[in-house]
Amino acid sequence: MGILGFLLYFFFTAIWIIVIIKMVWKRYGKSKYAYATVVSKSDDTFQEYSIIKGYAIEKTKYIVTFEMQHKTVKLFVTEGFYNSIRVNDSGKLEYKGSYLINFQKTIGIENDSDVYA
Repeated sequence: MGILGFLLYFFFTAIWIIVIIKMVWKRYGKSKYAYATVVSKSDDTFQEYSIIKGYAIEKTKYIVTFEMQHKTVKLFVTEGFYNSIRVNDSGKLEYKGSYLINFQKTIGIENDSDVYA
């Protein structure tokens, strides 16, 4: 195998370490905060085979798209949050990676300062 085998092993090991670090950082890294507006909602229902149950089960992913000052972000949300929010709702958004942490809706404006629910 020699030097070429060692280099290939080192290369692929380094790639795996980078992938794992990115996954851990995405899940456990710092949250991002922004003032955002809901621009769209979508749900994706699909079937997934369960080895334990021995048959396909139906699952649904709920996705909400938020628009911030210079970008949009699609976040996975719970069914309860998905049903409680409407397009054009605005507020303070906290998210990490592609997952919503918190969204505090704006309920009105008084004297140029936002009031949150």
